[in-house]
Amino acid sequence: MNGSTAARDVDLRFLFSLFAANKFFIAACVGVSASIAAVFSQVVPAIYRADTLIQVEEERSALGGLSELGDMLPVDSSIGAEIEIVRSRSILGEVVEQEGLRLNVEPIYFPIIGKFLESVNGIYKEESSWRSSEFQRSANAVDVRRFIVGSGLGGGEASFELIKLSDADYGVYSGSRQLVRGRFDEALEFQAPDSGVKVVLNVRSIAGEVGDRYAIEIRSKMKAIANLRQDLAVTEVGRDTGIMRLTLEGEDRGHLEAVLSAVANAYVKKNVERKSAEAQQSLDFLNNQIPEVGRSLEQAENELAAFREKNKTIDLTIETESVLDKLVSIEQKLSELDLKRAELQRNYTEEHPLVQTLKEQREQLQAEKNALEKSSAGLPEVQQELLRLVRGVEVSTELYTYMLNKAQELKVVEAGTVGNVRILDHAATLPEPVAPKSLFNIVISSFLGLFVAIIFLVAKRFFRTGVADPDLVEADLSIPVYAVLPLDQSKNKERKDTISILSNPDSLLSEAFRGLRTSLHFAVGASSENKVLGITGPSPNVGKTFVSTNLAVASAIAGMRTLYVDADLRRGDSDKRFSITRSPGLSDILAGGQMDCIRRDVAIKGLDVLPRGKSPPNPAELFMGGEFKQLIESWRMDYDIVIIDTPPILAVTDPAIIAAELDSLFLIARAGQTSMYELRESKQRLERGGSTVKGVVINGMTIHLARESHYGSGYGYYSYEYGSRDD
Repeated sequence: MNGSTAARDVDLRFLFSLFAANKFFIAACVGVSASIAAVFSQVVPAIYRADTLIQVEEERSALGGLSELGDMLPVDSSIGAEIEIVRSRSILGEVVEQEGLRLNVEPIYFPIIGKFLESVNGIYKEESSWRSSEFQRSANAVDVRRFIVGSGLGGGEASFELIKLSDADYGVYSGSRQLVRGRFDEALEFQAPDSGVKVVLNVRSIAGEVGDRYAIEIRSKMKAIANLRQDLAVTEVGRDTGIMRLTLEGEDRGHLEAVLSAVANAYVKKNVERKSAEAQQSLDFLNNQIPEVGRSLEQAENELAAFREKNKTIDLTIETESVLDKLVSIEQKLSELDLKRAELQRNYTEEHPLVQTLKEQREQLQAEKNALEKSSAGLPEVQQELLRLVRGVEVSTELYTYMLNKAQELKVVEAGTVGNVRILDHAATLPEPVAPKSLFNIVISSFLGLFVAIIFLVAKRFFRTGVADPDLVEADLSIPVYAVLPLDQSKNKERKDTISILSNPDSLLSEAFRGLRTSLHFAVGASSENKVLGITGPSPNVGKTFVSTNLAVASAIAGMRTLYVDADLRRGDSDKRFSITRSPGLSDILAGGQMDCIRRDVAIKGLDVLPRGKSPPNPAELFMGGEFKQLIESWRMDYDIVIIDTPPILAVTDPAIIAAELDSLFLIARAGQTSMYELRESKQRLERGGSTVKGVVINGMTIHLARESHYGSGYGYYSYEYGSRDD
């Protein structure tokens, strides 16, 4: 992996080149993602949403406007509290029982892909069945008349598998074991295998075909309530509006509306019952007080009658009647305050402001009463006693009449209680499904595919070990890249013995070799001190022999006396490329054998070739002798340029020995294969041997690699060909 800092710099030009080079891959990722989303949107069941609106009006006492007492009862109500009431077990439990939500029936599909295949079958099947797209709720496919587990009081749970065995009967299974077989619309009794409890099951019919399987489950009431609470969404519309929206989502539109209507109706019913209970509590309080007040009235009347009979006194004086009227009025007000206080104390403590207000009012009236009683102390004793008895009768009469009237009012209130909530919009399902959203899914999936493709390409580029960018190579090694040779695109590119510059002289590759020849001519000069060039590479199969042979031919074509030397004494194969015999060759000369082994004017005039000869057992020792140095000196005198093809530097030590006698040395790197680490290690090994690497040649560059790197955007001529033609 490239460890240099420059290798991690990313600019817009690089990204554009990378994406342009992989545009078909990116398009394929986007297309596949969009196709998957489109298929998914077609085969998954449609999800519908039902909703209903409920208004919660300002809560008032059940006494309404018929009593002053009603105005003093609690009038505030929190919408948050109403939302929790809707989601309470008392409401949802009633809906669970009413709609049979404890029962759940689902078709059994083949693992993983079964449901998908059934959905596809439903879309393209001509005849409608339970598999078709019209199939909404699985429980509709199995008509269960009765399913009781244990006592049947709401706590029993069990699950089984139903298989339609024929048009007349079915089987009940637990795993692969058949528990019982029965006919439709007949009750079956058996024991659950796990718990041993008694199970009663009556199935009227099973839709579909013989062999169809269903999972049937009876849940506990608490579990069914929890599931319904999880699916039910209750929110306030706006802020402080007092309007709640109840929503429910599912596959069966009719089922959604039925369940949501049941929830709304149960909530309204509970609200009315709560208001009616308030009036009933007030009525019970008055009914308990009326007999006691009646007995007090009867006793007061008897005492008054006895006093008049004893004292022969019938009428009161005018002064006494005036005091009596005032006292009766105060006593009546005190009695009403006592009733109100008793009513309030059922909801509030003694420290509540309303209770304290009544207490202050009572103390004020009591003070007035005490003052009147004190002023009547100057009356004759008989008149005082008569005043007391008459006052008791009239106060008791007024209080008794008042309580009877209020009792009648509360009976009217109880009969006409409507609660403080009402349904504004009854449950209804939107005509269009809320999921899946085909267009939205396709757009999101397309962007996801694009994102995955981009991440993959960028990651692949940064984790790629092979070099492709000349700028990065130059920055890391601090030596120039003299040429980037494109991959041979000729018809003979698969033949290893082909010399491209001869087989296809007008190709882009041939022109690249001419460019390399020109670069080397100006870089190393034409003096006797820069005639001997070495070509090596980090590892085999980087194309060093391919580059050196074509460079030698290009130099000979330019009119230079050229010698190509195959110094890879182990695996050199230049003899095949030039169609000459391998032996005698360089190894024979170094071993002290035949001296004149050079083939003259091979392939083209001016090109001499020295093959490697026989493979010796000690190549490194042969190069360390003085014969090789003498050969270099003689070649320098006889030729304009000498190109020596050496073995891979990371494989053997021969190149380090040979490089000591060379004028210039060049590294060959294979585009997309040779890593920067290999180039760096090769350079360091040669430098430790006292040699200097003159430059690098990148071989086998493809259009794809070029476009993925800075090279593809910076060297646009790479994709052009400019051949000759006759007009």
